[in-house]
Amino acid sequence: MKSGQYVYVETPSEFSKVAKTYGYTLKELKLANPDKSFQGREWIFIPSKVGIAYFLKDTYVVEDYANLGTGRFLWPVPNFYRVSSQFGPRGRKHHDGIDIPAPRGTPIVAVDTGVVIYSDNGIRGYGNMIVLAHGNDMFTVYAHNRKNKVDKGERVKRGQIIAEIGNTGRSTGPHLHFEIRIKDVVRNPQQYLSQSSGN
Repeated sequence: MKSGQYVYVETPSEFSKVAKTYGYTLKELKLANPDKSFQGREWIFIPSKVGIAYFLKDTYVVEDYANLGTGRFLWPVPNFYRVSSQFGPRGRKHHDGIDIPAPRGTPIVAVDTGVVIYSDNGIRGYGNMIVLAHGNDMFTVYAHNRKNKVDKGERVKRGQIIAEIGNTGRSTGPHLHFEIRIKDVVRNPQQYLSQSSGN
């Protein structure tokens, strides 16, 4: 599920105006809509500039880290396996990951080897958050952390402690909000995770 909105454009001359209105170049809009003719009388997708999907569009430069991960994902909160909110529809919105409750300060581990491409609190609602790149356009997201223990650019190992459970940002009670994204498309984490702390 992508983050953004659709806009109807009546004539070809309006595309440049729409791009400027939303802070994009025409070329960027065309990249976001590869299946559109841009001849008018069609709906085009405008990617969001406030969510993780917009942030990740700038992370494709991590080609140097291709095949960095093992492809076998550990559970991100060892010994705490209850999921309080599942991936999928939640009320009128889509929940882009899973929520794993645990006591404040509980260690959070990297589910696979990777590189830290974000460690900050600048994405609205997510609080202290870490994003790891694992190669092959695969990213994992760890949000609402009490404390981030790794910095941008740092390489981390599978199973390494990278943060502590918290409830920063828009959250109710201490938990980890965990996402898996391939490019900017969210996937159900439970299809990838192993409830294991070993190899």
